[in-house]
Amino acid sequence: MEPQPFVLATPDVLRERRESFDVYRAPDTAPGEDAPRPAVVFVHGGPRPPGVEWRPRDQPVFVGYGSIAAAAGVVGVVLEHHMSSLAECAAAADEIAIGVDQVRQLPGVDPNRVALWFFSGSGLLAADWLKHPP
Repeated sequence: MEPQPFVLATPDVLRERRESFDVYRAPDTAPGEDAPRPAVVFVHGGPRPPGVEWRPRDQPVFVGYGSIAAAAGVVGVVLEHHMSSLAECAAAADEIAIGVDQVRQLPGVDPNRVALWFFSGSGLLAADWLKHPP
């Protein structure tokens, strides 16, 4: 099944690949050169069906959201988790918490202004963030 393109034009931004997430920044904002910016962390849905080969952060929808966030002046982050069944919710929630801690430490990110945007089935992973917001 061929991925669908993003519904909006995707602006040219800087994309930096990390181990478990991609960071999107506007081309005119090098990390640490100006005041720290807020970050939006996009969390893909789940569980991923068995046999899915593609990585969610490479899908046009998440590249699009990360790019648009960066073009709007915030740091966009597309974070991956590995939930392949509902039995792995706790492990995936831990992956997200670790990822968010790493995002808070990125140069150019204001650690006190990080928003999480959960998609589809990953909404299940938002429970701890809603119950005990940082």
